[in-house]
Amino acid sequence: MNTYMIATPHPVQALRRFFKTSGTTTSNSSGDICHVDIHMNPETKDQFVLRDDIKLALNDALHVRHQTRVIACMKDEGLVTLMPHRIVAKLEVVLNVVVSEQLTHTDDTQPRAKPGLRPCGTRENYTHIHSPSAGPRLRDPQAPTDTNGLKRKADKSSEL
Repeated sequence: MNTYMIATPHPVQALRRFFKTSGTTTSNSSGDICHVDIHMNPETKDQFVLRDDIKLALNDALHVRHQTRVIACMKDEGLVTLMPHRIVAKLEVVLNVVVSEQLTHTDDTQPRAKPGLRPCGTRENYTHIHSPSAGPRLRDPQAPTDTNGLKRKADKSSEL
């Protein structure tokens, strides 16, 4: 029995996240493998994995590779991509899912900022919030108007 397959009643495809950094790809630990369901086309008997299932497991996925080969979505006889998007299943191997880049952390809580960018915590553009004099001036109370837009005289009968 293949070491990449797990014992389930439904076949699954093993996937591993690969990080794309400056033109090369690097793998994280080999123990970081996830599995998605494999489906079968009843007419052609082709086994495939839905691209949406891959995106669900690894939401930052760019493309799928097996060794150096990029695995494109399956196409019909007219070379039109099948919908929903499908990737050929390879039961005997772990497919590498390439993602944009690995997040690096300077400590346990803060991601490292890219060069030339200020940290998110700066609030230089919001200094006017703490200074009420910098904001808009409040309007004076307005006299009530009637339906024609004319100012009404105060009703003396309501005064006691």
